[in-house]
Amino acid sequence: MNFLCPHHREQILHKPAVAISFWDQWMQQGAELFNQQQWPQAASFLGCSFEVGEWLLAKPELISSSDRLLELEQNLSHVDRYMLAGHHLSECLGRNDQTELELHYLLKVHLQLLSILKARQYQRGLLRNHLKISLAMLSRHCQLHGQFKGYRDCYMETSLCINQCLN
Repeated sequence: MNFLCPHHREQILHKPAVAISFWDQWMQQGAELFNQQQWPQAASFLGCSFEVGEWLLAKPELISSSDRLLELEQNLSHVDRYMLAGHHLSECLGRNDQTELELHYLLKVHLQLLSILKARQYQRGLLRNHLKISLAMLSRHCQLHGQFKGYRDCYMETSLCINQCLN
C-alpha cells in the first residue's frame, strides 16, 4: 500500500534530512488527527511517515554523518522512526475497523525488526526492547481480535532471538 504521492516521493526519497523533516511533520499531523478521531485522514499522514521510515531503513548508505548527528540530536534512530510510524499507523487502522490492515502493519514492523536483529545491523539491546514493544502490540491485537495463524510461532521465534541477543 502506497501513501506517498509521486511528488513527495521524488522530493523525499533522495534526501534523508528532508525525509526526516517530513516524517516529523506528518507524524505530528497524524497524531493530531488521531486525537480528533479522524481515522482515515490520520492514516494518510501516518502512512506517509511509515513509508519514509521504511525508505530510511532500506538506504543506510545515503545517511551522511550530518544526518547521523541530526538523529542523535533528535534522539530517534531510523529504526525508532520506522517502528513508531508503523505502530501508530496500525493503531489508527484498527480504530477504523481495518483490523486485517492493522495486523498487516504490525507484522511488517515486527518481521523487519527481527530481520535487523538477525543481521546485527543495529544495537542489540535497543532492538531487544523494540521487539518486546512490538510483541506487546501483537499480543494486544490478539486480545482484541483473537490470535492469528502463526502468532505462536512468531512469539517463539521472537523470544528465541531476544534470548540469543543477551548472549
